[in-house]
Amino acid sequence: GTDFAAIGGDGTGSNNIARWWAKGSISTNNEYVSLVGNSDAISTGLAPSGVQDNPGYYIRCIRDDDYEGWNGDPDFLSDKFVTFSYRFKFDDNEYSLVAPFSQAAYVPQQDGYFFEGDEEKAFSSTIVNFMQNYINNVVLNIPLPSGSINEDYKVTDIDILMKESDGLVFKVIETIPVDSNFDITYTPRTTTTTAIGTVTNTKIITTDLNNGILPGYLLYEINGVALNPPVMVISVELNSTTTPPQYEITIAGSATYNDGDTFSWSYNPVPVYEYNYQSL
Repeated sequence: GTDFAAIGGDGTGSNNIARWWAKGSISTNNEYVSLVGNSDAISTGLAPSGVQDNPGYYIRCIRDDDYEGWNGDPDFLSDKFVTFSYRFKFDDNEYSLVAPFSQAAYVPQQDGYFFEGDEEKAFSSTIVNFMQNYINNVVLNIPLPSGSINEDYKVTDIDILMKESDGLVFKVIETIPVDSNFDITYTPRTTTTTAIGTVTNTKIITTDLNNGILPGYLLYEINGVALNPPVMVISVELNSTTTPPQYEITIAGSATYNDGDTFSWSYNPVPVYEYNYQSL
């Protein structure tokens, strides 16, 4: 129940790999469930009990003492105060500066509360045992500068970094390769683009992709006229042979537009993780 955290997912399973860790009827061996593709889209009936009742992907944040469903060491963080960061690697093998580190991934056991008998134990032993770290699994969200960092910024890899409070150096704990199918998480946002050409089509041509547009965005207005219902973006492709480069946005429906029309887009994301998060 409460040891699961909902991290979203639209339930369509479109080329995504969704994983959660579950007990009982979902996974008798306490192993994670991996659902891939449209045919295995996650439904509310599969969601672990005790979490919000909507389609989505779930990831375990707190591990039960008897849980053996992933290969992480549940005691690794118990005596550590660690912070996390990231950096980009570019196609010329150069690295970006390291981003600011996160706050320490630390929550004391018992949430720091003294329960009955704890004060006497601490007085006699001079040790407060429950001040060990309760966190044993960390999910990191990295905001990216665009929806196509491979093409727009020539990023080939993202290094996930960790630094211990008493450590002098940071460690690279994971390197995530970036390609055109890399799934990312955006905060809610709106943006606009300007059309090139006059057509009725399922493809929209533009040169200005402000704030980045990625699959999942909704086209909700053309020149201030609302579309009902809004139309979802299926794909975004860059044509670098033109000057300036043009973007071809494929939508799940047909739109009629004239040269210079303004498209208004919105995005209310639920995080989708293609990467297989495993515990430290």
